[in-house]
Amino acid sequence: MSRGDRREAIYRDDADRLHFLKTLGEACARTGWRVHAYVLMSNHYHLLLETPHANLVKGMHWFQSCYTLRFNARHRLSGHVFQGRYNAIPVEAHRDYLFPLADYIHLNPARAGVIAEGKVLLKYRWSSLPAYANLAKRPEWLECGSVLGELGSGDLPSTAQAYVKHVTKQSQEVSPESDPEELPSTATAWFVGSREFGQRLLERLRKGNGKAKRKRMDTRSGGEYGEAMAEEIVIDGLKEFEMLEEMLQTTPKSDWRKRIIGNRIRKQTSVALRWISERLKMGAVPRVSKLCAQVDDLQRKLKKVKK
Repeated sequence: MSRGDRREAIYRDDADRLHFLKTLGEACARTGWRVHAYVLMSNHYHLLLETPHANLVKGMHWFQSCYTLRFNARHRLSGHVFQGRYNAIPVEAHRDYLFPLADYIHLNPARAGVIAEGKVLLKYRWSSLPAYANLAKRPEWLECGSVLGELGSGDLPSTAQAYVKHVTKQSQEVSPESDPEELPSTATAWFVGSREFGQRLLERLRKGNGKAKRKRMDTRSGGEYGEAMAEEIVIDGLKEFEMLEEMLQTTPKSDWRKRIIGNRIRKQTSVALRWISERLKMGAVPRVSKLCAQVDDLQRKLKKVKK
């Protein structure tokens, strides 16, 4: 979860919320993330997020930075939107922990008093609950099957209906005066899961030999997924433009084909500009950023190639 700087709103209107979800979808496409539940409140958000490729740090940096840029550009502002670093809590992938946490996220509007007493929680648009109930289109990046599967019948309409009834009943028992940030009873100060799960996490941290090494490990493993995606884009681009690998070394650093491939990498992955610079032989990193940022002037050449 992350909240607004000085606890201020991170969305000013529904257009901002739509931009937030669009940016989240782009982050998932870049990183391979799976979102199991989400809720957007006025000054914070919650995600139940799975990271198959151990790239949380890189992905969150891109996600929150990109949303901040879009928010500030839309409202002609500058500065921070979010209050420092996001708060991430490891979760054990087990019914006893995944299910209550999804409930906690979906019930957040009721706990915060956003949904008036007697109102239907499903009418709150800005959570994943309407998508669970098939009342809204499910984004490709939203994975409902894991939570619904805990009811025993998998991701079926009948299971979705049973889950909605379960959450609705829970919402009727929630007091609007309750703390919206109070995690389920299965949570400790730093993880959600069994005692054995906590011990395994501690062992992994000890093997990591301190915070600095853990950070390097996260960056390296997270980078592997992004770099694999970027490499595919390079290979596809070379084939599309009928270029040989060695031509990357001999063509100008600002070659229009390199710019288009670099632009695609920037849009579809989370790799660093340095990777693009070294892989495509495009020179200094600041120059690469400018060359790959906008390629509208190259669309005419691209159309000719496609013909």
